[in-house]
Amino acid sequence: MSKNQHRWKTWIEDDRVRGVLEKAAKGLEWAWKIDKKDPSKFPVNTWWLFVQIEDELKNKPRAHGNITLPPPHGPPEKLSDLLGERTIKSAYEDHNEGSYEDALKLAAMGYDEGYSAWRKIRRALDVAYLIRHYSIDAAPMPRVHFLHRQLFDIADSEHLRDLNLDGIAEFFDDVCPCGKNHKADTLRKLRKRMGKSAAPNEILEEGVSD
Repeated sequence: MSKNQHRWKTWIEDDRVRGVLEKAAKGLEWAWKIDKKDPSKFPVNTWWLFVQIEDELKNKPRAHGNITLPPPHGPPEKLSDLLGERTIKSAYEDHNEGSYEDALKLAAMGYDEGYSAWRKIRRALDVAYLIRHYSIDAAPMPRVHFLHRQLFDIADSEHLRDLNLDGIAEFFDDVCPCGKNHKADTLRKLRKRMGKSAAPNEILEEGVSD
């Protein structure tokens, strides 16, 4: 075992945060095992656990029971009153490579590529509507690296930001329940396909390798 195998743990200075992520590994393994029993459905247990992990990392009180969305304040007057951008973004990125923000920019350009991007956004609106009015259980199974996208969100947070790719790969190996080994170069390419920005040290590493 390499002495650097868990370097992400020493990178985190806050003992509470380190404990949250260490505990997350067992919880995610349990939740993913349950969700895999029916691969045709949205992985609700794993998704809900990621919600709780995010709240704990931000030191927010843990929510209990089912998530309930607040009712709109009066009749909606515009689309954003009906559907939140965060829900649309999640619905889009669960089913498409690249970021929701890049899709918006492409859609604004019009023509063939722009219209293709708009069709994907429109499908995301349908999914967001189902989530908003029928619960997350109504959402279709994600098509694009659900586990890894969620873990990248944690890796990009203030707690692990600027950790090099080897350290991120070790974090994925320790926490991700997919059962596969995670290579630094594979994660770099996956991050790029997801439309996520590379950390400054990754840009330097790419420059050296190129």
